[in-house]
Amino acid sequence: MGMSDKSGLVGTVISSDIHEAVQRRVRQIDGLLHTDGGGLELVDVSADGTVRVRFDGFCVSCPMRPLTAASTVRPLLAAVSGVRSVEIAGCRLSAEAEERMAHYGVGGCHVVAHIAKDQES
Repeated sequence: MGMSDKSGLVGTVISSDIHEAVQRRVRQIDGLLHTDGGGLELVDVSADGTVRVRFDGFCVSCPMRPLTAASTVRPLLAAVSGVRSVEIAGCRLSAEAEERMAHYGVGGCHVVAHIAKDQES
């Protein structure tokens, strides 16, 4: 049974606290990506804690999109309490590649990564 809210999201009922926290984080990331002409859109937050997002703007055609997803978007969303997994439309990196990037600190959109780290502090 689906439920729609004022943001247009359709999904199973979830905690409003988790949904609001994810929306805030997506807005933060979206604002950061706008510095390079890109953006991030929240698609869905499911009852099991799966967050689905997609890039928009210049990020859609950026060759660094998978790296930005793995080094910045996924970790920032995964850090939200209640989030169990993050799915990013259009990004195809193996789990092994993401682990290597996280280990070695390899990132995509370096400006966004630096700003995001500053905001976490």
